[in-house]
Amino acid sequence: MVGGECVDDTPVHKAIREALANCLINADYHGVRGVVIRKEEEKIIFANPGYVRTGKKQMRLGGESAPRNKSLMKMFNLINIGERAGSGVPKKATKKRIAASID
Repeated sequence: MVGGECVDDTPVHKAIREALANCLINADYHGVRGVVIRKEEEKIIFANPGYVRTGKKQMRLGGESAPRNKSLMKMFNLINIGERAGSGVPKKATKKRIAASID
């Protein structure tokens, strides 16, 4: 709320949208398990089936993009969600209220 008016697009809202898009774009939909989103007291955990295609170390560093579902990525890009830069995890890591679950 700002001056009694609801603000719908805060940095936290944007980070949650980006995390959800990243989770869906990189999910392996051919497996048994589905996408899981869990809200805890201090964080939201996004988990998807499949392995990290760039490797965990590179994923944490950022700068390399290897989306599993390119059509979903394009769809999100058309509505200005996602950057297609491989910077999602490092950016989310700076948000204390959002956590990425990495198996």
